[in-house]
Amino acid sequence: MSASTESHVPKILLIVEDQLLLAMGLKGELEDGGCRVLELAIRHQEALGFAREVRPDLALVNIDLANGDDGVALHAT
Repeated sequence: MSASTESHVPKILLIVEDQLLLAMGLKGELEDGGCRVLELAIRHQEALGFAREVRPDLALVNIDLANGDDGVALHAT
């Protein structure tokens, strides 16, 4: 990766995804690209806790999480 594009890559990411295989695949691809992926969260409250503790640069959030959780509502909190 060149110096000019490297500065635009988010350094700390949060993945909020209830499908574990998909989340693990995303995590691997992003880490291969030079990002540090925070813990994988599968629920709304779990994601909030991680985000408040570490303050990621970017969150990739599934908008239709299992158990009635809503990724869109996560953005609003």
